[in-house]
Amino acid sequence: MHGTIGPYRVLRLLRSGGQGRVVQGYDGRLMRQVAIKIYDLPEERERREQLLREARLVASIQSSRVVQVFDLIHSREHLAMVMEYVAGADLETVLANTRLSLASVLQVGADTAAALAGARHRGVVHGDIKASNLLLTESGRIKLGDFGIARPVGDLSGGIGSPGCLSPEQYRGESLDVRSDLFALGCLLYRLLTGTRPFLSRGRLDPVALLREDPAPIATLRPGAEPLPVALTALVQQLLAKDPADRPPNTHQVRQVLREVSREIPMAPFNPLLQEARPWFRPAPEQEVPPPIPVDLRDGGESETGLAQRRRGRLVMSCTAALAGILLASLGTLWWLRPVPIELALGNWEISAQAELPAGLSRRWLMEELQRGVLQYVDRARLSNAHALVPEPVLYRPGTEPRRPSPGEMLRLQLQCDDRLCLLELVRRGTATESLGQGQALLRPESSLDEWRKTLRGMIAGLYGRGSAPPLKLPDRVQ
Repeated sequence: MHGTIGPYRVLRLLRSGGQGRVVQGYDGRLMRQVAIKIYDLPEERERREQLLREARLVASIQSSRVVQVFDLIHSREHLAMVMEYVAGADLETVLANTRLSLASVLQVGADTAAALAGARHRGVVHGDIKASNLLLTESGRIKLGDFGIARPVGDLSGGIGSPGCLSPEQYRGESLDVRSDLFALGCLLYRLLTGTRPFLSRGRLDPVALLREDPAPIATLRPGAEPLPVALTALVQQLLAKDPADRPPNTHQVRQVLREVSREIPMAPFNPLLQEARPWFRPAPEQEVPPPIPVDLRDGGESETGLAQRRRGRLVMSCTAALAGILLASLGTLWWLRPVPIELALGNWEISAQAELPAGLSRRWLMEELQRGVLQYVDRARLSNAHALVPEPVLYRPGTEPRRPSPGEMLRLQLQCDDRLCLLELVRRGTATESLGQGQALLRPESSLDEWRKTLRGMIAGLYGRGSAPPLKLPDRVQ
């Protein structure tokens, strides 16, 4: 029999380590797999509260290159962090079985730098950028996970990172910022390019080398191999500078160099990282063996999401009595309108590793903006209630059961981006799959979230006859 943690059914143990256990779970409400990391909480109240603060800070990071946190469930002795489940493999497993091509190394670097940019926007230092914390998705992209020792910028508390990715200032116990994570990225790139970890000797950290010595030049560790682009080796050397002031100050410069180098190398097959890593993706288990769940977490765990919902519920209930008569009369009038449900779906999603999208732009963000835009521009009498179901929210009339109805029509969003342009497309179809309209728009990948929102709203307005969609034209920079 499967155990549960809050509303999540526990399926099997994924891994167990020094910082906690990770189990695979299932959210029956949204019908999706989740990963749940279980931490033992310290006895001291101050340390418990600190760990909860760190967990909430990690949950606030919004980036498509970071494993998203959906919920936090805590009891007196344990904390469960409910996260996005990544079904592929971790990079350490892939590296144990194969050597990545240069194109794949550049994609790993670009995706990891993008993840660090998302964390930096929330003032978070990861502190443990290593191959086992980089997860390869089934679409061949990297997501940064395991913010177990993440901390606010400048915080000196918490554990120490893994030996293979420690920065000099981290080893000395000094204040950290994004440049410490960039040093770890330099260690990772050095390993990917040479097969050697720069500051380890016989598998152990060499403090003298870390604090005082430069690693061997990359070219000397690649005898007979084709020379690497000078800009790439110079970047790795800069990332591994002993003094944080000598490293890039943020992720923007790093991503720019990686993009430029990727344009210079011979064209690689489509998504080479996926092709090289797919043979090492973890197989689905033949038999699910649910692990034991701590009794206090299973029976008395408090969900952060549920707690917030109950607080909002008490506030709503305090106003219900006064509004009951008005609502009953209104529902009697609206019932005969019988609006047609609209299903919002996410279609094709292809993002180049070199596309520098703004922080916060993700599948979830686009679907939420699509739902808000539909509710804004479509007749409120036809769509007077919304039920958010990610990745496919469904809008339907009041009085229906809280379950998915058969849609009367579908509005599908699709996105394709290379390093210079993004094509955003909306397709509206009826019950018999007949086309009810289509809209397209071009944006620069680095356009602000506000520009993305305005463009999407304009396309919705054009599809539903409340204005005209913006014409499809090239942004000024590339015309």
